[in-house]
Amino acid sequence: MSVVDRELAAESADADLSQDHESAETVPESAEDQDSEQHSQGVPHESGKLGNLVPKALEFVPPRHRWRSLLVAFLRLLFLTRSAPKLPASLAAVVAAIWAVVAGLILSLLVAVVAQVEQPITVAPWLWLAGHHMGFSTSNGVVTLLPLGLMLVCLLPLHRAGRFASRQFGEQTQAPVLLGLMTYVMGVAAVTLLWGSGQFSLVTAFVAGVICALVAGWWGWRRETGRTARSPILKGARWALAVPLVLGVLVIMVGLVASWDAVVSVQSTVAVTTGEQVGLVLLQLAFLPNLVVWAGSYALGSGIAIGNETISPFADSAPAIPDLPILQILPTQSPDWTAMLPILVAFGAAMAAMRVQRMQPIHELSRRLIRALLLSGLIGVSWFVLSRLAGGSLGTEQLNYLGPSFGSAALAAVVCLAGTVIWALLPTIASDAKPVAIDLRDRVARKRDPNDVDPAINDDRVDPHA
Repeated sequence: MSVVDRELAAESADADLSQDHESAETVPESAEDQDSEQHSQGVPHESGKLGNLVPKALEFVPPRHRWRSLLVAFLRLLFLTRSAPKLPASLAAVVAAIWAVVAGLILSLLVAVVAQVEQPITVAPWLWLAGHHMGFSTSNGVVTLLPLGLMLVCLLPLHRAGRFASRQFGEQTQAPVLLGLMTYVMGVAAVTLLWGSGQFSLVTAFVAGVICALVAGWWGWRRETGRTARSPILKGARWALAVPLVLGVLVIMVGLVASWDAVVSVQSTVAVTTGEQVGLVLLQLAFLPNLVVWAGSYALGSGIAIGNETISPFADSAPAIPDLPILQILPTQSPDWTAMLPILVAFGAAMAAMRVQRMQPIHELSRRLIRALLLSGLIGVSWFVLSRLAGGSLGTEQLNYLGPSFGSAALAAVVCLAGTVIWALLPTIASDAKPVAIDLRDRVARKRDPNDVDPAINDDRVDPHA
């Protein structure tokens, strides 16, 4: 082959290679244009189920945006918001339980800092354990009179954890709930062993942790799912139970106005520095729900037990009141109008029964009496639980018990039973009395009309011309 032939062959080979390279570059562009045109016309992508998500998933995300998205997801999970990332059910249960423990300890630490106590880091776990309403041992005895307001440091985090769990679990509930409950109880037991082993019982901590987690978690779960109590009997018992509590608030307000000077005097005597004043005010605010239940027991007529003595509307003696400013508002000298409070409680129970009747009407007397017994029984049980939570001992012989009287639950059931039985019998009494009322009305109408003569009298009248 000559030199000219070899040069011509090389030029043709180079031309073929350049043409193949240009065709290879134009094929992806045309395919990309075809895909974009199909997407604009609504034609599905050839990649199957993923569709056009495949190119987006393969897009390059800058590290700054990636860290920002991770930080946002972490903050949402940190506060258990609605937009928190979806987790597996078991992991979500553990996260919710640990969050409830940590959040409760942080709230207790804030309370200790605001109250200006010494060593707040050491006091915070003790406050959190006491918030589960666990009695603790002292040199004088076991203290079981604990403020109901302090229970918020453990109930509020558990309520939020329950709402978070209801969004995360879905249909799987039994196993995750048990796992979360066990995790929370283990957290309570660990805090008890680390900070309260000398004062709090481990068995009591286990029982209190289970009860608080179940009650507050169930409350949050119901609130998140929008499920409320639909039973008319439960609603009626709740309304009837609110009557003595409202009357208790009224008694507290009247006592606060009447005994304001005594409250200020005891406050200035017990607490001298600003820190002591702030701590004492917070302590009294935490005990305020207890005092409402106490005053409700006073409105029922059973009274308030102070050691071995009782304050009630029907008691003449005035027991010695402990040196706590908020206790000075208790009505040691009962006015005359307080004797009417049990009647108002019975009237409130009758009104609650009427509201239940509107929601679920029944007409048979036997069923109305059964409903009255159910309402009274629920009120008695509920008041027993409230009185046990609100009362307790301060560990001394003189103050072995402070709170609602031991017979307040039974008296609440009896007073409410009286009101509900009157409601149950009222329709029957009205129906039986209706003919008598009609007859009395006719007789009164005849006496007012002199021209109206009784036909029975005309039949007995004798004709003199016969």
